[in-house]
Amino acid sequence: MLIVKESKNGNYLVTIAIGESYLSNWTNLIKKSWLEYAEKFNVGIIVFTDDLLSRSNPFWKKATWQKLLIPNILTKNGIECDYVCYLDSDIVISPFAPNVFDLAIPQKVGIVSIRKNLPFDFFEVNKRLAYLRKKFIDESYRLDTAQHFSTKQLYDYHGFADQGDEFCAGVLLFSPTQVGKLFEEWFFRYKSDIKSITNGGEQTHLNYHIFANNLENSLPYRFQAIWAFEVAWNYTNLFEERFLDLESLRRAYSQVLINNYFVHFAGNQTETSRAFTKEVLQAVDVANKWHDLQEYINSNISAKALR
Repeated sequence: MLIVKESKNGNYLVTIAIGESYLSNWTNLIKKSWLEYAEKFNVGIIVFTDDLLSRSNPFWKKATWQKLLIPNILTKNGIECDYVCYLDSDIVISPFAPNVFDLAIPQKVGIVSIRKNLPFDFFEVNKRLAYLRKKFIDESYRLDTAQHFSTKQLYDYHGFADQGDEFCAGVLLFSPTQVGKLFEEWFFRYKSDIKSITNGGEQTHLNYHIFANNLENSLPYRFQAIWAFEVAWNYTNLFEERFLDLESLRRAYSQVLINNYFVHFAGNQTETSRAFTKEVLQAVDVANKWHDLQEYINSNISAKALR
């Protein structure tokens, strides 16, 4: 466990970056934006760089599951923590993002739905994404994959009752003392050979348990804008260019940062892998370029009618 920055108010940004490539990407591409955010709101940063459970344990599961062990690991290490905002290690924070901890609710888990409250229709954006991938990136790409599942199909596949919604588990906002026991119970309910649509990942299982227990605290989409969705909806030209034009990528990334708070570069498809690079992410300085715009947006305006 690496304490990158101590908290001044009991709130921490936490991630898991196990393995050299994950830690290197977080350090070189993500860390700067997190540090700026942490300084702005006096929060701490913790990065888990090793498994939170021995690989020999029959309940060991991939790193995405291990986020459920974070609350009790923090407690065991004597870290006083009021709230944790868990973020996947491939999430960039916009310099204009507000304090997510202001939205925390003690006995709830903050989540960002990828079905509801989107700035576009879930099924349409996925169809666009699939079509654009096939037409411009990989002609063998299938147009009928599980990315088009309804929530009923998704939960049925895992043997669960339909919860009518789905969130991406890359962002979770919670109080360790309030949910730690529940998280640990859910983790140890499933052994290492767990099967899921995400190759053994926790996504649907965690969705089910949070929704079934009415623990969800729905956060705005802007706290987890999905890069692939953003480009499929707003920047189809990037697909035509096969994501090879750096300047086009930088302009799109700049706009996505202005429009959103946390930007998630989820997955390893071409539209994500070619943008999630130092040449794109470190070449954009929206904080300085659009500082005056944000100052104006945040200001109080005394509106007057023109005569």
